[in-house]
Amino acid sequence: MIWPDTALHYFDLGGLEAVSGWRRQVRPEQLAAMPTEQTAGLLAESLRGCGADLLAGDLSRFALLEQRIRDRARADAIKQMGAQRARALGW
Repeated sequence: MIWPDTALHYFDLGGLEAVSGWRRQVRPEQLAAMPTEQTAGLLAESLRGCGADLLAGDLSRFALLEQRIRDRARADAIKQMGAQRARALGW
C-alpha cells in the first residue's frame, strides 16, 4: 500500500494514458494474458502516442503522474478503511 509519505519509484502505462487523455486500445483481460503481437503493438503505440515527451527526456508530467497515484491510493485507503481511519493515517 502507498502511504502519504511513500517515495514513488515507478508508474504504469495506464497512469500515463490517464493523465494524457489517451484512450487505451487494450482490454483489461488482454493485459492478464501473455501478450500477443497485436496487444504488444497496441501498447507500444500507446506509449509512443502518450509518452513521446517522456521518452525524449521531458519529465515535466511526473508531478501530474505522482498526484494521480496518490489520489488513487487515498481513494483506495478511504474505501478499505473508511474516511476517519484513512484521515488518521494521513490521508
